[in-house]
Amino acid sequence: MFDLNSREEAILIWLSLAFVGIMFVPKARPALAKLINVLFQPSILVAIGAAITWVALCVALLATLNIWALSHLKGTLVWVLTFGLATLFDVNRLSDTPRALRTLAKDTVAITAIIVFIGEFYTLPLWGELILIPALVFLGLLLAVADTKQETKIVARLSENLLMIAGLGMLGFSVYRIITDFQEFANLDTLRDFAVPALLSLMYLPFLYAVLLYMAHENAIIGMKIKFKDNRLRHYAALRAMVVFGGKIELLQRFKRNMNQAEELNRATIDETIKEVWESYKRAKNPPHVPWELGWSPYTAQSFLKAEGLKANDYHRFVRDWLAESPPAAIDDGYPPSRITYRIYGTKHIATRLTLTLDVNQLGKPEQADNRFWELAAVLLFESIGDEAVEVFKRDCIGRDSGEYVINEVSITLKRDNWGIDGHGGYSRRLFICHPAHVPGDNG
Repeated sequence: MFDLNSREEAILIWLSLAFVGIMFVPKARPALAKLINVLFQPSILVAIGAAITWVALCVALLATLNIWALSHLKGTLVWVLTFGLATLFDVNRLSDTPRALRTLAKDTVAITAIIVFIGEFYTLPLWGELILIPALVFLGLLLAVADTKQETKIVARLSENLLMIAGLGMLGFSVYRIITDFQEFANLDTLRDFAVPALLSLMYLPFLYAVLLYMAHENAIIGMKIKFKDNRLRHYAALRAMVVFGGKIELLQRFKRNMNQAEELNRATIDETIKEVWESYKRAKNPPHVPWELGWSPYTAQSFLKAEGLKANDYHRFVRDWLAESPPAAIDDGYPPSRITYRIYGTKHIATRLTLTLDVNQLGKPEQADNRFWELAAVLLFESIGDEAVEVFKRDCIGRDSGEYVINEVSITLKRDNWGIDGHGGYSRRLFICHPAHVPGDNG
């Protein structure tokens, strides 16, 4: 029931040695004490207790179906200590991520689970695992540290390649053993050994989603503390948003963002903001047609640069205008990298102004960044105006720092602004595309 393979024995040996080493290093003991205090905080203990209770119920159900047996106890405990607790502690990060449940589900049912199972079915002798485990840990830590700085990227790539070779070697060793001793592998017990953790992972998803919703709710309340001085009003806002939006975490995040712009804080404003977020969400699902003489559909404009990796987020109220913008995207491999942002401005139903902004650091790779900016600008002009605009742009605009042009009554403006110290600063390039129906507001 608790027979350990050589890899598990090697891990326990190294963990024991590490613990003993920490106990003999005076400076390390306070850090260990802090870690233990964090783990024993009431909120952490409640979360772990709830997770273990849920897993116990899942195990009881699998046992009732004759899928789980006492021989799977060790594998179940290993699953809890690795996947179960790791994903539980990762939920807080995902609570601010759109489509977080989809991310959790993809991680759970990833094909890598099959590869890991095969790779760990057979292990090396104990002496081999005692060498392998610290080597892999060292390479993993080296990769994590080296990947944070541009000047050590070559070390990071080397570490990544060595880890890949080690993983392929472990997988190849297991596949060889399976082929040479297929009878031992191909039996019902092996199928159950694989099925139990896989089924536990799937059954764990509803619990993780419940924790995800709770964390999103708590983060929304915490995020509104500065804006809302009245605790009752803040809890009313969070509760009303959860009731209306249900499990749509991204709508809760939009509501929190929009409330931070509100000038008045009362129940009427809260209800109005919730209604506005919900109507905007429904409108994006079935965008109304926008005639050309009025401007662009903001929901169509969101995807003008989607194929190029610049997808604007939701179209929402911003001060007195409406705005959608893409997250700043790195477009070169300089350090720090140059970044580009695509924005859409307009009214509630119509977009009338598109902008493309490039921020370049002189220490990076400005030529590479500029070339990509001109490419994206051409795509945006084609999507928003048509072929004629691209032809004029390529003939008259590319390479220029500033200029104003009119194509099919649409105003096109180029600007460049320098910042910082020569050689150590940078510059910004901006492309403005203004529809003739555009009325300058707070955002130009």
